[in-house]
Amino acid sequence: MQLTHPDFLILNSPDGKDHGSKSLRSIAHASKKISGEVLQSAFERAFYPIYPASTKVQSWDIYACVRQVLAVLDPVPDPLPESVVAEYGLISEDQALHAIHLSESESERQRAASG
Repeated sequence: MQLTHPDFLILNSPDGKDHGSKSLRSIAHASKKISGEVLQSAFERAFYPIYPASTKVQSWDIYACVRQVLAVLDPVPDPLPESVVAEYGLISEDQALHAIHLSESESERQRAASG
């Protein structure tokens, strides 16, 4: 049996670099791209979307771009009439778009995915 250390990340180290496991450094790097600094909230999520990645573009980089676009995107118009959305208890296109990428709970993601 082999024991491994859990993921860790040291922020604001004396040398100014982020130290820790590769996956957590990737989150820190993506967070810095958005705001110029590591945002603690980037590590407080219960769920992270997984995007198709490559060796040059990691899933965390795509996630950072999606977060940035959704932060500045005007509300997306709903293709369905309000009466249909209300009758069937649906969420709007804009709410679904944000929830599918930035949801905080399983139920929020499922509702966005099922439409």
